[in-house]
Amino acid sequence: MALVHRMQSLRLSRCSLPLRFLSEQAKLREAWNPNPSFDPKVMTEFLDDQNHDLHAKMREFLSTDKFFVPQYDIPLADERELALQRLKQLCDNKFISVHFFSTNPTAVFAAHENASIVDGAMATKMTVQFNLFGGTVLKLGTARHKEVLEGIDSLTNVGCFGLSELGYGNNAVEMETTATYDADSDEFVVNTPSVKGQKYWITNGAIHANYMVVFAQLYSGGVNNGIHGVLVRIRDDEGNTMPGVTIHDMGIKMGLNGIDNAKISFDNVRVPRENLLNKESEVHEGGEYTTKISGNNRARFLKVADQLLSGRICIASMSQGASKACMAIALRYSATRLTAGPSGKSDFPILGYQLQQHALIPLLAKTYMYDIALKQIQAMYAKFTLPGRDIYTVSHREIVMMCCAIKLSQAGTSTPPPLSVANRFGPAIAGSHSSMTAEGDNSVLMMKVAMEYMADMM
Repeated sequence: MALVHRMQSLRLSRCSLPLRFLSEQAKLREAWNPNPSFDPKVMTEFLDDQNHDLHAKMREFLSTDKFFVPQYDIPLADERELALQRLKQLCDNKFISVHFFSTNPTAVFAAHENASIVDGAMATKMTVQFNLFGGTVLKLGTARHKEVLEGIDSLTNVGCFGLSELGYGNNAVEMETTATYDADSDEFVVNTPSVKGQKYWITNGAIHANYMVVFAQLYSGGVNNGIHGVLVRIRDDEGNTMPGVTIHDMGIKMGLNGIDNAKISFDNVRVPRENLLNKESEVHEGGEYTTKISGNNRARFLKVADQLLSGRICIASMSQGASKACMAIALRYSATRLTAGPSGKSDFPILGYQLQQHALIPLLAKTYMYDIALKQIQAMYAKFTLPGRDIYTVSHREIVMMCCAIKLSQAGTSTPPPLSVANRFGPAIAGSHSSMTAEGDNSVLMMKVAMEYMADMM
């Protein structure tokens, strides 16, 4: 509450400079290019592509609400609470909903892009809450999981995504965590058999989550049925860790410390049989296993982990938002930072030098190019998940290739930062580096895309 009161007392001004200095900077920016060759409003509409109203309202909200004034050098606990409270502000104002995946998936990606412009930690908590956790419950759950689903948009139920394990970061299909059906009690027993089986770097896990979708080897009648998702309560309503659950806070990181990462293990934790996300597969009372998914255990894994596809677009959207913010900051600064010019006085903006233009303009061009490609892939994904749309005809294989390609293309496109934390480049670069491995290591995704293209040529 102390953090909330402090945020509410902040003035909306984001800068301590006197107003006359701000006015001088504004005049310098305007003087740089007073008559652009295009209409900025038309360009904004072009880049937004879809969800114009959501983009406009969210930009306005993020630029005026007190909670989004940048905060620096604050305690770790406050930084984490700030990220959560910022996300709650977006939820309360209906900028993001897990149900967007059923009605308009591109709105999810738009929310991610805009959120990452102001706070990469908040955006990361968003993508876990609404895409990985929420999207999985939405798509793999049934009516019996309605209570959990209904608490996602309000953050009443904060969740995390238990896929990665310490020993199985790029080989999740062989993970160690088990969910074994006990016919006598009609429950699943969730267990972490070794150190390597700990769920690792789990966003929202250290402090805020009360639920986890635990991916585990599902056993019934002594048979391993492959990887499935099971809902496990990891904290009670008061925030106390549930019996049998061990949560280790992974502490301070190089950046994005608003994210509360954890490693989590389970010691024979019992959950009701109904906690199995059962849209595609079911363990019936008594232990009979049935599934709609054809193929082997690997095919079942790919189905239950399918939310990683949209996750890669979310990561790309977040990276694009951070890139746009960095480019805007760098260009605005370059247009107002005066240095020695032809007159010999400090009256010439550094953006007028070819050296500075060479450093920034190619990056600006790339930002436009990636934005166009990203919006195209977002539309393709929406078409694939909402078959009623008559825009493109795409296959699941093509969607996989495009989601991998855009994530590895966008994650990691940042510029080196000057020293001051106030320029906000540091958090953007930290987020960019984490994006290189989130939802699939870029090197692995690059090889996957290459293999798929090679298969087309064979």
